[in-house]
Amino acid sequence: MGGEEVPYDGVDNDCDTNTPDDDLDGDGFVLAEDCDDGDPQVGGEEVLYDGVDNDCDPSTVDDDLDGDGLVAAADCDDGDPAVGGAEVPYDGLSIVYGGLAVGLNDALTSLAGLEGLWILEGIVYIVENPNLTDISAFMGFTSVDASLILENNGALTSLTGLDGVTEIDGDLIIEGNGGLLDLIGLNALRRVYYSVSVVNNDALASLQGLESIRAVGGKLEISENAALCEDDVDALVDQLTSFGGRVRNTDNLGTCPSS
Repeated sequence: MGGEEVPYDGVDNDCDTNTPDDDLDGDGFVLAEDCDDGDPQVGGEEVLYDGVDNDCDPSTVDDDLDGDGLVAAADCDDGDPAVGGAEVPYDGLSIVYGGLAVGLNDALTSLAGLEGLWILEGIVYIVENPNLTDISAFMGFTSVDASLILENNGALTSLTGLDGVTEIDGDLIIEGNGGLLDLIGLNALRRVYYSVSVVNNDALASLQGLESIRAVGGKLEISENAALCEDDVDALVDQLTSFGGRVRNTDNLGTCPSS
């Protein structure tokens, strides 16, 4: 022994027990347990919420433990990704009696907040929302106890969100939705107890989505859809096994495939 202390060799080279041979930063962790023995704030296991990468591993979470994008200071429950941040209106709503109307909302782009809804008793109006593109919040319900009316939602291109609906106890009205390309989203629909009206949807080029429907209790009007082939309407009528009214198939001006 003799000379200056040599760190980490396990020998008291300078014969002075006060000179550290290990744990040079004095944080209580020897080098074998300390990923940075020059910084007393770093070493050992990660300490949650202290803002320090204690274990020198950036992949170890220090904050936002539930991964919802909110740090603990903004999250009232950092163990539940569904909770935290500002209150989301209507996200606890599961049953509506007397109908639901969403209309005349220029800024509305989605129905987010209605994801918990699974029973609708009354007419559903989704009308005059020019920037509405997403109705997927309706995924929870399987039937509409009155009519379903989708009118003049110009940016709506898909009916995804209605995938669970098997019956509509009133009318189905899809009218004036200029961006709607097809009816995918209604694939599970088997019965409409009153009338079906699909009118004046300029981009509608296909009735795809109505493959399961077998019964219409009232009239069937599919007209004035500039991109729709009239043969598609005839095919829909042919698949019905129960039909209670007349058919109107006019001014569907789309090009039909040549036979």
